[in-house]
Amino acid sequence: MGTRAMNGHRKCTVFMSSGTRRRYGSTALIWLSALAFLLGNGPVALADIELGHEGRVGRHRLADIHDSPGAVCDVVLPGRDSLGETWLRVNPPIMFARNRTAGTDEQFVSWRASVRALNEDTGAWHVVRRSGMPRALASDQLASYFNGEGWLAEFPLSRATYSVSVEMIWYDPHDPHRVEGRAKHEIEHFTMVLRYNGETTRGRTSSVCRAPR
Repeated sequence: MGTRAMNGHRKCTVFMSSGTRRRYGSTALIWLSALAFLLGNGPVALADIELGHEGRVGRHRLADIHDSPGAVCDVVLPGRDSLGETWLRVNPPIMFARNRTAGTDEQFVSWRASVRALNEDTGAWHVVRRSGMPRALASDQLASYFNGEGWLAEFPLSRATYSVSVEMIWYDPHDPHRVEGRAKHEIEHFTMVLRYNGETTRGRTSSVCRAPR
């Protein structure tokens, strides 16, 4: 993306020559107001992390706490190098096999992320993208974190509000094609990143992924 990371919450200054001031002036105003958005305004709150489970499942959780969010919301504003887009990176869950015996038990597990967008007119959320379903072998003593490989998705900069849920799946140890159990959680914490013309700023942790307005 041709961006340069900045440490902490330094103020970002937009430099423009007289020849480009008219072209980028309105976007620069968006950039400055967006910094206020990242550092100040409160987002829409989501109610709960655990959305329920069915069947037989092992121990599990999301790698999702306030100081280490479960997803990154990376917003690139329109500028010299981009027409504008939002990138979502979702961390994989931590999943153990189901404890079935006195010994070490193993089974295959997988996960899938679903991104929902908010319809602000109706207040309803609808799914706009789903990830693939990477699979790994887990035990009841050693969890699978899928080698830390998350899922990355790109969306046009549409000022939409996104949330993410993660479905975790356990397969029958005797028949790895048959699902034994499922659990579903909601990502509660997003790291907010904003980029514009090579400058990057990180805002506070948010409960949704939303481009500045």
